[in-house]
Formats: sequence, C-alpha cells, structure tokens
Amino acid sequence: MKYELKNPGKSWWVEGMIVEGEIKGRDEILEIGSIDICRLNKDIMSKEQIIECVKYPRYWWSKACLKEIKPTFTMLEKLLLEHQLEMGYKYITRDVIDHRLNFFKNKPITNRGVWFGKNENYYPVFDIYLKELYPFVSCENKEPTLIQDILDRYEVTEKLDKEYILK
Repeated sequence: MKYELKNPGKSWWVEGMIVEGEIKGRDEILEIGSIDICRLNKDIMSKEQIIECVKYPRYWWSKACLKEIKPTFTMLEKLLLEHQLEMGYKYITRDVIDHRLNFFKNKPITNRGVWFGKNENYYPVFDIYLKELYPFVSCENKEPTLIQDILDRYEVTEKLDKEYILK
C-alpha cells in the first residue's frame, strides 16, 4: 500500500513524500527503512535531506502520519471491466507467454503461466502483447484477480470528455 507521508516534524521531510508498506499489528504502525524512504523520494529530496534521513536505519509511522494513496486506473480500463462484469466474467488474468489478458466466469487454474477455465472456454480479450492495459494484472500472479476487487479498490485517474463520447 502506498501512503503520502504527512509532516512528521523531521528535518528531511518534503511535501509530497510517499512511503510504501503494510500497516501491521493492533498499534497500526508502518515500519519502513530509511533507504526505502530515500529511494521512493529521491526526485524530491535534496542531498542534505537524504543524508539526514539515513542517519537512522528504520522509521515507524502511526496512521495519523499517513494518508492512503489509492491505486489508479483509467476510465477506459474501468469501463472495460464493468462491461466484462455485466457479461458474467468475474476474473481477469494475464498469460506469461504472450501477456494476453483473459477473462473467466469461474475461477481459473494456471499451468506454467497459462490460465485455463475449469469446464469453460476462456475468453481471450487481446491476442496481442498489450502491457499498457491493467499493468497491475501480472503474469506472475499466482491467483486470478477478481474484477470486482479492482473496481472497489482502484480510483479513476482521468475523466472522459462528454463531447468526445457524443462524437
């Protein structure tokens, strides 16, 4: 999960800083190494701020210092997923061999990076190498991705222009 780091009162803090990790335990604390903080924010931190940050190997942040950044996708990707869901497809996968996206009505199984439906024909949406759509659906995923989970978790990054839709 990605978070925007609110000003924790550190001399190396810069507006717009992000951190990554999972909040664990009932204390709801995110533990992160200083090297990771600097790597994620190297484009906005000065040399002096980086030196200051790495003086301590690890930092711990409470939820109060963090603002969750929702993962994003495009309006086109959202509309395609909504259409597939309406057609009865519940899962999306990507094949290892040609990076083809596949949609399934029932939970598929994988064999050497190729996904197969149980007692159903798979629906190959694209037979071309197309990494641009749904880059978060990886061919390395061990489990298929539920379409509804993507629609629930992701936020649209762009709006469609009404004039463009009417043309």
